[in-house]
Amino acid sequence: MIVQTGSYSHIGKVRSRNEDSLIVGSGYAVVADGMGGHSKGDVASLMAVSVIRKKIEKSKVKDSKKALKEAVEAANIEIFHYAAENNFEGDMGTTVVACLWDDKNVTVANVGDSRCYCISGDKIERVTKDHSLVQQLVDSGKITEEEAQNRTDKNVILRAVGCEKDVSVDIFQRKINSGDIYFLCSDGMSNLVKEDEIIDGIKGSDLQKSLEKLVALANSRGGSDNITVAAVKFTDDTKQEVVL
Repeated sequence: MIVQTGSYSHIGKVRSRNEDSLIVGSGYAVVADGMGGHSKGDVASLMAVSVIRKKIEKSKVKDSKKALKEAVEAANIEIFHYAAENNFEGDMGTTVVACLWDDKNVTVANVGDSRCYCISGDKIERVTKDHSLVQQLVDSGKITEEEAQNRTDKNVILRAVGCEKDVSVDIFQRKINSGDIYFLCSDGMSNLVKEDEIIDGIKGSDLQKSLEKLVALANSRGGSDNITVAAVKFTDDTKQEVVL
């Protein structure tokens, strides 16, 4: 299986600093969105991706679900302790969405409202579920998915990395199919660009350029938040260049 990756982060058009962080390595990708309006959100997101990277690269755990879960939990406890030591306790955190892959499976973890989508042909499926107030309202039937798009409280999240000593991490695992693209993003992308537009925007042969165009689209609609994306494409086409 040939793996092609790409990633891009932009401050957007409104924010004074970029509180998103990302990393793409050999066999993994992580996007983190520091909690806007909270102390040291940029530090929290950077710590999250750094700890997750180290834990994944050093892990000897063969079960990828366990390895990824432990990596996110390690990031949580490190941020929590840092916040406590610097009087930011309860007021410093970050979302995390991460994927880990091998020859057969993709394992995805998320905490918060940064998302992972799987794009297969002309279909897109959200792999993760937001840990947000709006998602809770949708799940309870109080509002529809369409109404959720226009809510002004979409940024209220119910779960984050670093805010409490323990964190609940959602884990998903899926078999790899040739042509699948796993698309990770912060809410600066998902709040401004629709799912069908993500499909159309990522179809190009150059994955990196496709991601940059999607970010430009979000910015053209106001860029009200930091925008961060990463993508992993799997293919059996041995003629395609490998980008890591």
